Amino acid sequence: MAAVNEEDMLEDFSTPVSKSVRGRKRKKNDTGEWGKMRDKSKKYKADGKTPRVACDHQEQNSAALCQASALTHDDIQGFFQRLYENKDKVKQDAFILNHITVSTPRRHRQRLDDTTRARPLQVKYKVRRQNKEVITVCQKTFMSVLGGINRYRVNRLARYYHTTGRQQQERRGGSRKTAKDREIDDSIVDWIKRYKCRESHYGRGKSVHSYLPPSLNLSKMWGAWKSDCQGNDKPIASFSKFKKIFYSHFNLGFGNPQQDVCSFCEKMRMKIKTEKVMLKKQELITQLRVHKLRSKKFYSLSA
Repeated sequence: MAAVNEEDMLEDFSTPVSKSVRGRKRKKNDTGEWGKMRDKSKKYKADGKTPRVACDHQEQNSAALCQASALTHDDIQGFFQRLYENKDKVKQDAFILNHITVSTPRRHRQRLDDTTRARPLQVKYKVRRQNKEVITVCQKTFMSVLGGINRYRVNRLARYYHTTGRQQQERRGGSRKTAKDREIDDSIVDWIKRYKCRESHYGRGKSVHSYLPPSLNLSKMWGAWKSDCQGNDKPIASFSKFKKIFYSHFNLGFGNPQQDVCSFCEKMRMKIKTEKVMLKKQELITQLRVHKLRSKKFYSLSA
């Protein structure tokens, strides 16, 4: 076999670097299996919640304030199920807003010092029965019929709707990346693609792991990228961000060629793989075939 020298070793790294579907490091599980994610999703599900009428207006017969006495078991269950048909918080908030009326109080409470104290918003609560009839209920009944939803959630919706005239949108979750962050990510990916790598010798048919030259490391790559960005007045990022993108978008490592592999064979394979002219490619294939035949002949004579 031919000896592995430094020039041949560098020539072996001729394969362009490309992004990998599965990076070198395993990504965190965001499918909702964490306890925190389960607790968060449980808030908007009907599991473990019991709809009921919690006020005493049924017995007091206060029809002007709360008509809870008109609600049947089917009415309560039907209204409860219509809320939790959707597990999405925004759709549930829209359902709640459809059954409340928000207005500004026309009268204010008079204080002893002849000053008035502004009352909070006036909110009226409605419940739709199975026969499509809409009745007025108190806050306590409305909360309990919907499985004990938090009153702060309803008050927050009412204040926002009264101020803006539209429903409050969900701003939690989602991507926190700005245009600047995406520009930095794309810059790092494009910079890593400039390098050349080599494929693994073993399991090449199924392996997607490739190797960069052993003279490189992440610190050198980050330093070169940082210098290039500073020279072109582009935003830069920390080493930890560069390292995260390197591990999550690429399946790369740093290492020397295996010593039990012929450097000439590897060099010819890389040239054959990248050659576009068919005539030249056929010549390279012939040279590789002759090299292998000579190698087999050498081992047969020395045996």
